[in-house]
Amino acid sequence: MQPDSSLAEREPRTINLALQGGGAHGAFTWGVLDRLLDEPSLSFEGIVATSAGAMNAAVA
Repeated sequence: MQPDSSLAEREPRTINLALQGGGAHGAFTWGVLDRLLDEPSLSFEGIVATSAGAMNAAVA
């Protein structure tokens, strides 16, 4: 499947994240956060988190 060229030309979007805690949730959250950080059309205004989510937010 070819990437859609219109996706690469999107206006940047600013988002806020709320990350939850918990052992297994921390591992899942890291995977999602890693993918979001690779997205060139996203900008982060703020991140709020607890427990394992806070550790992920601090590393990001």
